[in-house]
Amino acid sequence: MAKRIRAFSIVNTRLSVQRGPDGKLYCRLIVLPKLPVSPRRRRIGRTGKKLSVLLLLILAGCRSAPPSEIVQQVELADSGDVRQVPVESLTNFFDHHARLAVRVEALCAPKRSVGDATWKISDEGKVCQAVASRDRVQYLQALEAMKRMDTKDGDQGAAASIEKAEGK
Repeated sequence: MAKRIRAFSIVNTRLSVQRGPDGKLYCRLIVLPKLPVSPRRRRIGRTGKKLSVLLLLILAGCRSAPPSEIVQQVELADSGDVRQVPVESLTNFFDHHARLAVRVEALCAPKRSVGDATWKISDEGKVCQAVASRDRVQYLQALEAMKRMDTKDGDQGAAASIEKAEGK
């Protein structure tokens, strides 16, 4: 004796899955004859189609918010799509783009003080977390200060070595 496991029905088709006496699964597809549709039912069907097309057009017109200035700067520097890049990769990216890290840190500082709960998981929050390592940012700021001093003194060789340390 076959034991019915599942039965699915869609419009005029019925799919039945049964386990046979030998333990194997057997599927049976039954197509029922179409019944005549009343005019009222046809009108309801047309209205449903119109509403689904309208809903599809509304959803197609929706756009996400434009990325923030922080995310735009990082993406313009060839980091890739910030939404798909993990924080560790962004941290490595900033190790090679010291000036950008210092600039982004300056933009992130006021945003961190607001303390929004969902901000940390946003794209902007990911970038600011990657830049947030205080030791690295202070190191990069110190490199920038040394470079400014060497450039001001006219020592281009020292400035070039600092750029090399920055990853430029």
